[in-house]
Amino acid sequence: MDRLISPTRLEKLRELGEFLSSHLIGQAEVISEVTDLLQQSFCGMWFENQPLASVLLLGPTGTGKTALAELCTEHLFGNGKLIRLDMSEYMNGSALERLIGNRIGDRGLFGHYFDRCAGEGTILFDEIEKAEPRIVDILLQILSAGRFSLANGETLNLTRFMVFVTSNIGAQVLMGSRSTDRETIVMRTETSLQADMRPEIVARFDLIASFNKLSYQDLMRIAELHMEKALAKINVRGHQVTVGDGVLGFIQRQGYSEKFGARPVRKAAMRVLGGTVKKAMLANGGGPVCGVLQYDRRANRCFIQ
Repeated sequence: MDRLISPTRLEKLRELGEFLSSHLIGQAEVISEVTDLLQQSFCGMWFENQPLASVLLLGPTGTGKTALAELCTEHLFGNGKLIRLDMSEYMNGSALERLIGNRIGDRGLFGHYFDRCAGEGTILFDEIEKAEPRIVDILLQILSAGRFSLANGETLNLTRFMVFVTSNIGAQVLMGSRSTDRETIVMRTETSLQADMRPEIVARFDLIASFNKLSYQDLMRIAELHMEKALAKINVRGHQVTVGDGVLGFIQRQGYSEKFGARPVRKAAMRVLGGTVKKAMLANGGGPVCGVLQYDRRANRCFIQ
């Protein structure tokens, strides 16, 4: 019997939920929903003339919406397969030609990105609420027909692409609420969505996933995750640095922001580790740094011992 899915991709699909859970903190429900949808889509449960899967990701800044799209692409397709369109760069009409080219042969950025992906990958519309109306029309064309027409008349087949769209719609309401009840979160974000996004677009998505606010415990785990990544990055260069008690809590406090979520925590981890390693290198003549990153509670700072 012929295989419908290659053994390599089959294994990737089986591991998808676990892979996402190891990188994305505090979003178990979203991970479960997206994993289920993508597994179904890759197993052939999708409409022929539409993208492989289309997902609208709603929630506050810094909760992992963009990261989810990047992680799914990395795991299922590999590097270089993500077409990321930052909508803050497409807020006026002059940016449209840059994206879709012109009638005299220029294929625009989208044509270039499509060629790089070699027929399959992910298209990410990041922060769609910032886009000018004609960009939203392009999104609607992709969602409804699985195709996209460049200005020169060339039509690109996008039926082997996943489409992720992120939005902060409803984030203000969610951040102002103390509720952590999942049903309440979904209801409030979808109510905001109905008021702020065209219904013909909302109806086209295979899945609308609402991200949770990050808790104190989530941010502690994120601090730990980013510190592990940062340590691996510097230790591969010859350093031997480990982390002592109190450091993660210090990083979490340094980077805590209800408004911006995980992003400041990541920056704080790099700043604390980078700053202490730099000082140690300058003090020891530029050689490798070996020791334990410690937290001095009295001085409220970190140092390498």
